[in-house]
Amino acid sequence: MWYTTRELQPIYSLRTMINRTLSHPTWLELNARALAHNIERFKAIIPPRAHVAVVVKANAYGHGLEQIGSLLDSNDHVSYLLVATLDEAIRLRKQGVSKSILIVNPVRTDTDIAADYQVDLMVTDTDILDAMNNAARQVNKQLNIHLKVDTGLSRFGYHPDQIPELITLITNEYPHLIIKGLYTHFAESNNSDLSYTQWQQDQFSALIDRLVQAGITIPLIHYANTAATTSLKHHPAINFFRIGAGAYGIWPSESTRSDNWLPEDCPNLKLVACWKTRIVHIKQVPAGTFVGYNRTYRTNREATIGIIPVGYYDGFDKRLSNKGGVHINGQTAPIIGTIGMNATMIDISHIPSVHLDSEVTLMGRHPMVTPYDLAHQTGCFNPRQIFTQINPLIPRVVVAQE
Repeated sequence: MWYTTRELQPIYSLRTMINRTLSHPTWLELNARALAHNIERFKAIIPPRAHVAVVVKANAYGHGLEQIGSLLDSNDHVSYLLVATLDEAIRLRKQGVSKSILIVNPVRTDTDIAADYQVDLMVTDTDILDAMNNAARQVNKQLNIHLKVDTGLSRFGYHPDQIPELITLITNEYPHLIIKGLYTHFAESNNSDLSYTQWQQDQFSALIDRLVQAGITIPLIHYANTAATTSLKHHPAINFFRIGAGAYGIWPSESTRSDNWLPEDCPNLKLVACWKTRIVHIKQVPAGTFVGYNRTYRTNREATIGIIPVGYYDGFDKRLSNKGGVHINGQTAPIIGTIGMNATMIDISHIPSVHLDSEVTLMGRHPMVTPYDLAHQTGCFNPRQIFTQINPLIPRVVVAQE
């Protein structure tokens, strides 16, 4: 079970929520106000009538699909939720989410279910059009589709030159398919060098201009992820902005964080998630004691060791062994020894007042434990990877704090 402060009016204190929901002493706190704040920041820099779409694929970037989905469903600035699979879309609908949903990966089967649940689908292969149209007809509904254009990522999508003919084909031959959107995706819009991104943008802009000249109107035109939203000058037709990392308070890269168009008087993005656990065991060991598997650490003095019930199964990256840290009582406690499957040892010798059940921050706003710090310490350099590898079975608790 999980709790949401949907109207930002807490029903229980955080302590009560944690006690009632957690038999597992590790949890992810989701700051509802931070999420709303971040969306407001992006809404402020896009055209007034443009749509904000929040990417909630991969368990909402590890934050919790149902929890984040419910919060976004009540946010007036959000028009669309973007997922990767039909399963994610159905989970949102069963959660009660009524916002429009777009699946940004191909769906080749069960398209009748997508039509029944009123979920928009990406089209990247012509051979699926017959099945999509027939499936929508079977449930007596029309199916919204977004045509994907490949401008240089070489993943999904049609070449720009194929799009005009494809639009004509769908319009004339598939009455149950409605072309709702046209979009592409950038390969490296988070880089400081935007030359390739601008080349992709030019290809897509040229396609838009061709369609306008041909009198073809498509309701939603989009290419902008978090990085592109804050760093590119957009074609006037772009009216749909896909915010992923930024919604969760994460900049996709250092260059994006330092070179963006957020107003100078606009508060920065706020981290939505804080990953926490508790001390479950404390022990004193003499100097010269080996700690952890394979004896990768040895104490050089008498030490107090705290054990926390989190390990690589939980998504606490094993590459943090002997070099990462956690935050307790305002100080950093180094990780010592090799991180295990469900347990990690930390040196708490220098931190006063630590006791059994003391709260430990694994990831949050504190120095050494920010998503950026963890990404660099593990060598992945991608804060999104830190979030998405957090075990989905770990409880997510929504709070309304700043």
